[in-house]
Amino acid sequence: MMRRTRFILIVFLVSILPGCGLDLDWKADEEFNNSIQPPQEVMNAIGVKEGMVIGEFGAGYGRFTLPLAARVGESGRVYANDIEESSLAFLRKRCRKAGLKNVRTILGKYEDPLFSKGSLDMAISTLVYHEIENPVVFLKNLIPALKPDAPLVIIDNAPGKNKEKSNAGRDWKQEFADAGFEIVRMEKLHERDIIYILKVATR
Repeated sequence: MMRRTRFILIVFLVSILPGCGLDLDWKADEEFNNSIQPPQEVMNAIGVKEGMVIGEFGAGYGRFTLPLAARVGESGRVYANDIEESSLAFLRKRCRKAGLKNVRTILGKYEDPLFSKGSLDMAISTLVYHEIENPVVFLKNLIPALKPDAPLVIIDNAPGKNKEKSNAGRDWKQEFADAGFEIVRMEKLHERDIIYILKVATR
């Protein structure tokens, strides 16, 4: 009887405490993705340095935001974009807890991240690009925020490794070209993910 009562109490608490069940979900998801996309290794590969201003679209709960903010330091800044205010609120809480004061959140739109014009030394996304419904429009709207020669880094599943319906039949290289970008470099993290490093194509 004692075990049954305890079980009922746990279920009750999970149902009434905001984010209690969610807390377990995001932590498990973050640990898994970090195991195959180690933030420090990825940042080394793409050239994140102290003092940079980085725009991260689809920042979510901040899995990459926090390491980025720590790497760019007090002289740098991270603009964390998402379309969900609840995610950004959670991210801000994490940053406060971590003592990071160089992160600014931006509530974006589905087709526009709303970064300030000419503000970014780099734009980045991790496991987000495949979910963008109108990628060409989105990327075109991103261009004005990039400083000259600033790279766009997209880290996502390799072709055929993502089962999302939104990814089916898409030609990412053609999307990049249609949006005005060219691929500078590609690096394979492992069998699942690829790093695409892009720059605005020269006319």
